[in-house]
Amino acid sequence: RRERVTLDHIVAHIDHICQITGSADHAGLGSDLDGGFGLLDIPHGLDSAADLPQIATALTERGYDPTHIDQIMSGNWLRTLRHTWPG
Repeated sequence: RRERVTLDHIVAHIDHICQITGSADHAGLGSDLDGGFGLLDIPHGLDSAADLPQIATALTERGYDPTHIDQIMSGNWLRTLRHTWPG
């Protein structure tokens, strides 16, 4: 049986992406918390989209500044969508 993914795993993964790319410009959340998966298939402690702010709190505790946290939480996806979608 595999280990259950936790908030700490998620934040460590985000931090790793930021470290290897050299910035927070390339990290973002893909939320699978829409009910399509069971609780055993989503990170422990992130039971719904209402729990996503816990990621921002954990990133703050790791020393990320608010601008970078905003990028990770939504800004990078919004920038990508604006750049790629016609309109």
